[in-house]
Amino acid sequence: MAIYDGHFKAKYQKGIKGKIKEEEIRNSLAEAHLRWDFRKKWNYRIGKPSYSIEKYDKINRVTIPLEEQGLVLITTETNLNVQDLIPKINKICRMFF
Repeated sequence: MAIYDGHFKAKYQKGIKGKIKEEEIRNSLAEAHLRWDFRKKWNYRIGKPSYSIEKYDKINRVTIPLEEQGLVLITTETNLNVQDLIPKINKICRMFF
């Protein structure tokens, strides 16, 4: 999980060895931020984006906005049903942001 809210924070679940190095996470989060800004350009036409899911061969990645405060980037194993995870992530984000 990585969060950008003006400051970069990243952490893996206990016992999990990440597939991506910290510098790569920073770069990925910066790119996700650019993509999110691009998505927001369509707000007037199709509405505000709630989240984004990207499926790769080795991981799933979920991007969730923290309103105007930043982004949360979560990486999961490919066998996880990410749709079930979204409401839980949103609940946690509302508690802390």
